[in-house]
Amino acid sequence: MKFPQSRIGAIALFLGATVALEACWMTTGGVYPARTLFQTTCVLLIGTVFVGANIWLNRVFLQMDGLPKSALGLAVRELPWFFAGCAIAVLVIFAMAGTLRLMVPFHWVRGALGWHELAGQFSRYLIGNSVEELIFRGYLLVMLRRWLGLPRALAITGVLFGLFHLPGMSGIAALKMVCTTAGMSVVFAMAYVRTKSLWTAIGVHVSANMLLHRVLGMSGEQQSMFRMQIDGRWPAGYDPGLIAYFSVIAVAALWLSRKTEVKVLRG
Repeated sequence: MKFPQSRIGAIALFLGATVALEACWMTTGGVYPARTLFQTTCVLLIGTVFVGANIWLNRVFLQMDGLPKSALGLAVRELPWFFAGCAIAVLVIFAMAGTLRLMVPFHWVRGALGWHELAGQFSRYLIGNSVEELIFRGYLLVMLRRWLGLPRALAITGVLFGLFHLPGMSGIAALKMVCTTAGMSVVFAMAYVRTKSLWTAIGVHVSANMLLHRVLGMSGEQQSMFRMQIDGRWPAGYDPGLIAYFSVIAVAALWLSRKTEVKVLRG
């Protein structure tokens, strides 16, 4: 079905406003150090303003299209879905680690990040990932799904989410970044669609990033609590990390998508 011209303008305006807010966050709270309790509190306070602004924008655009502002599922009573999302992320990330270990034996060693620094990292991911969910899995996903159906909505938001993470990268690294973030975008989106609460997607997003980058160090980050130590050599002919990654998120996306409505709006 052809997407209404008027909605294209609304989506473009929405994306422009939300990305501008994200840029403001990245140049203020996003670069503010969060090593002490005071600094972490400041980051959370600054970030809360940006998250609140994004929620307001989403609700304004939803209501402009005749949809209830509750469509985001972000009421306080729905907060338990955040913890459900955290549980999903734990299962997904440890399934990735287990799958990878079957192909390339490894063990974890202690990393450089301490417990006190982990709180500061969590505050950054909580704010930053909440904003990203509001940009890509809020009004944008709702409207694309409404007019184009779920599969195409997932594809479009996935590609946009992947390109959003592209700045500063090039070559094979850039291609991997777009593909991996686009793939995980489907899991985030299906977590929201399945539970009808964006809290779930935020929980999955924050916890997956924390585990991958700051706790288990599976992305190669040096500033993590633990680091992966490969027992032997990393294979030269293929990338077992990508195989483990995509096999697990494919299973997770399929599990979350079972019996999900995929109709296109007719009118």
